[in-house]
Order: sequence, then structure tokens, then C-alpha cells
Amino acid sequence: MSGVLKTTTKLAGLALADKPREALSMIYRRTLNVLQSMPKESNYRRHTEKLLTERLAYLEEDADVTRMERKYKYQVEELIWHAEDELKCARAMAKYKVWEPLVKGAPENQWKWPVA
Repeated sequence: MSGVLKTTTKLAGLALADKPREALSMIYRRTLNVLQSMPKESNYRRHTEKLLTERLAYLEEDADVTRMERKYKYQVEELIWHAEDELKCARAMAKYKVWEPLVKGAPENQWKWPVA
């Protein structure tokens, strides 16, 4: 890491990460593992897998966290926070198998807008 080290994130409740690259890498890999349980044609899997694979590759090629923060326009701690949320979301999607058809059809005017 080059330049001045951060002493705070300046965001309430968000502490500095001890090893941000390692944390992000671990969370991205866990999420990618969860995505493997979903069908390849699942839109969520395809888009999330693409994003995380790109970010993981960037993490592995560039060790400078400050450059990564500039590239993604987030502090690394925020990226970790987002990645943790994405992991939770992926686990929920896998648990409920959201790609499967509905057990019962949607009500007749389910997608009609505005609601009358």
C-alpha cells in the first residue's frame, strides 16, 4: 500500500479493515462458491459471477488498495460491507431456489400499474 495510511473511514459505525484485500478476496470466493449451486442460466448467477470474477481478478493483479478505492469509487471497507451483503443475498437466493417456477401463478393483476 502506498501513500498515507487511513486512520478512519469517516463513516459512522464502519471501522477500518485490518487486511482488506484478504477479506474481500475471501468473501468474493465464498459468494462464487454459493453461485455454483445455481443453474448456469440464472440471471442472478451470470451477472453476479461476472462482477465478482472481474473484481477478484483486479484484486489479484493490483496490491494497492487506494487505487482500487479510486477505481470503484468506494472505500475498501464499503466494498467489504457490500460484498458481505451480496454473500447473504446469494445464500438466500440459493436457499429459496428463486429460479424455480412459482408453485402457484401470480394473481391476475399482479403486474398492472398503477394499482387501482
